[in-house]
Amino acid sequence: MTARPQTFFTAPCFTYEPGQQLFQPRDAERISLTVVRTTYGPDGRRPIVVLQRPGREKAVNADPHHLVHVDEALRPTRTQLAESFSQLAASVDAHTAECRSCQRQSAWWGTCYRCVIGRRMIDAAGGLSYYRDNVLPWLTGKPVDPARVRGGQHVNVRPNDGPEFEARIAQIADGGRWHEAGENGAICVRTAPDWASALYPVAQVFHRP
Repeated sequence: MTARPQTFFTAPCFTYEPGQQLFQPRDAERISLTVVRTTYGPDGRRPIVVLQRPGREKAVNADPHHLVHVDEALRPTRTQLAESFSQLAASVDAHTAECRSCQRQSAWWGTCYRCVIGRRMIDAAGGLSYYRDNVLPWLTGKPVDPARVRGGQHVNVRPNDGPEFEARIAQIADGGRWHEAGENGAICVRTAPDWASALYPVAQVFHRP
């Protein structure tokens, strides 16, 4: 009996072919990984890319939006990402119009009442947004654009007087004062473990993929 091929609800730019070379953004060495196949994870909602690491038998699993093409020509542009999101959004709306379960979901991004297909579509849209807001600007190597960051977003801070560290964008500084990103040339961030706020020049705050 021939098995039915799986349909993966992913953005076209995250459909990887076996044999393609990718790397994980958080890998400092950017080791090239070879695509073996794409499957669904244990939750049955999110596609997982199975990759082979050089010199190792054990496979590496990763979310499609947590991978980058080694070949720069294959990397999606901001325009392509926007087009993919529009296509996904249209698919979500069309499916919702025909699905009684998904029609119970009042918030577009919500998944509580959506069916499996609806949840897969929303997850795909979320992954695309993550790549657009975090990975794509990280690839430029430039500091964050204050107009594009949002509260809670993960970033790396590279102060002139100390080592690089991870933080999160904050819009409310200690004391309850509202701080817009870029105000007075600075960005407010919070860091673990006490999550105290601090201001750093925009030029020292970078995207964290």
